[in-house]
Amino acid sequence: MDTSYENALRLLGKIESNKEAISKGTPSIDNAGTTNSDAPTSASPSVKRFQKDLAVCGVSPENIDFKAIHVAGTKGKGSVTAYCTSLLLELRSQHAGIGKIGTYTSPHLLDVRERICIDGKPVAREVFAKHFFEVWAALSEVVATDAGARSSYTQEKETKDIANPKSAGNLSFRWGAARETQEDTQKLVDWAWGPYSKPFFFWFLTLVAFRIFVYEGVNSAVVEVGIGGLHDPTNVLDASQVSVAVVTQLGLDHMALLGNTIEQIAEQKAGIFKAGRPAITRDLTASGYQREKEARSVMQVLRTCAQKTSAHMIPIQGDGTDWPARKHEDGDGGKDSSDLLKHMQDRHTTAPALRGRMGGGFQAHNRALAILAVREHLRSLGIEYPEILNQEGTTTSPDLSPLPPEWEMGLSKARLRGRCETLRLGVMTWHLDGAHTSDSLEETGKWLSQKLIARSNDGSAHRGSKTRAERPSKVLVFNQADRDAVWLLNCLTTSIKKSFQWESGEPPLFDLAVFTRNEVVPPTAEEGERKMDVPVACKRAMDGERLSARTVTVDNVLEAVSLCRGLNEGTGLQTDVLVTGSIHLVASAIKVLELQEGEGKAEDAKAKVMEKVKMEKERAMALERKLTKKPEPVSKWEGWG
Repeated sequence: MDTSYENALRLLGKIESNKEAISKGTPSIDNAGTTNSDAPTSASPSVKRFQKDLAVCGVSPENIDFKAIHVAGTKGKGSVTAYCTSLLLELRSQHAGIGKIGTYTSPHLLDVRERICIDGKPVAREVFAKHFFEVWAALSEVVATDAGARSSYTQEKETKDIANPKSAGNLSFRWGAARETQEDTQKLVDWAWGPYSKPFFFWFLTLVAFRIFVYEGVNSAVVEVGIGGLHDPTNVLDASQVSVAVVTQLGLDHMALLGNTIEQIAEQKAGIFKAGRPAITRDLTASGYQREKEARSVMQVLRTCAQKTSAHMIPIQGDGTDWPARKHEDGDGGKDSSDLLKHMQDRHTTAPALRGRMGGGFQAHNRALAILAVREHLRSLGIEYPEILNQEGTTTSPDLSPLPPEWEMGLSKARLRGRCETLRLGVMTWHLDGAHTSDSLEETGKWLSQKLIARSNDGSAHRGSKTRAERPSKVLVFNQADRDAVWLLNCLTTSIKKSFQWESGEPPLFDLAVFTRNEVVPPTAEEGERKMDVPVACKRAMDGERLSARTVTVDNVLEAVSLCRGLNEGTGLQTDVLVTGSIHLVASAIKVLELQEGEGKAEDAKAKVMEKVKMEKERAMALERKLTKKPEPVSKWEGWG
């Protein structure tokens, strides 16, 4: 079997996607195929199943000897994870006990290895491929030799074809499969070594990531939850392996899996709380949260979960105004976490260097969460920082002693691609944010206005003495394929109108709005015409708002970028482009921009990008043809050397 990195990517692309698993609901995510329906309610069957899979792959619970900062939440997970990683990297030069640092996050933008980093860098291709195929072989061996998988398939065999698992509804032979005939046995073996017997994408990659962390000697880890928390594969980590749990901002998301109310979702997120470990979260009741009753209810759910698990809950309070003096709920030393948040928000305004590469005023909350999380992680390693929240904080004296310089440096170096990211390419400034929830898109609108208004000479991004022809042009590129795109677009435009103080009847705020699909290049002749329902619906909604002078729909990001570039081409005028609504859209935009950089402009660059993408597709197809051979029987398997 080809154990190259390229083949690993090919196989990874064939296993069940996260989207497919989510569409199936709780059987795929919460139970993950387990037959243990009578498991105790205090334990998650899916986590038990994952623990078994992890052991099969050579990682038993006692092998996991790293300490992890475990991060859950509806939004802000990626930012907190990035800040924690950057802080640990910066502090390690003074504290060797931090050791090798592993980061597991999702999703990725351009390369799947972005999800699994060691010391802040994606793992090497050889390392990824080695552990990928170790996991692949271990899971395949179990399926191929499992007596239960060779039991009774008679009824299913009459209606489904095991030679074509896709057409068979991706029937999981892992949990019961084929009639005991020579032909069916070989089919089962072939199927066992193929992609359709494997767990879904995130589950499989989590196995690979944890195996890499253990075998590559990671000592400190920052682990981001995939979905929810309680049933997530990452929740296999127990109290001895988690230094601190963090729950970032909560919202309504993945409701089919996590619950229909924010209280139910909060309970799922709090599923990562561990006995005797700090549980850090944002206190909505003291943060100016718009829905006060809901905030109180959510915080009560989190407190109840902390009490049930014997976790020590630490709420971060405030939104920058009117912080009430309130101590940690575990009574730990009388430290006031609200002062830390106040300090971080003040520093966001007065110390631009601290903001670093991750924009957005809302990041003050995420930085505060990360600082507390890293402090608690260091404590678990026997490292104390008396400067961090070790004084009696009061709201009458909100100026906390400055963070130690190495902490500020660590925060300033944090980077998270595609989240409040700004790329300046010539006269064009690209504002890229993968926001895809109502709350996140509201923050995106604020972020854009803050950047543009701060840069304008007259204090306004769309009014003033300059004529429209003299002012920088503004373009919106938007898509959201998996949710209510029109509603989310409205959340964004409402925030933008409020932030820019734009009123109906005024000249359009945007010169151009482009609604696109996420694919990088136009469809091939074989692919045919793409569905454009979502872009068309968004265009119609934008036309109704009269917020853009011109609106268009396209079926690929390359065309969208070309339209943006062509708006002021040859004039030398500044153009600001906001790309948002989907992390996949942002990823495609970054890919196009990076491919075009240095390739010329307009049609010349467009042609070269299309040529490169076409070559990539042709190489992938050639590899596919080369590798579509009958899998070797298990008896001939010689291992991975």
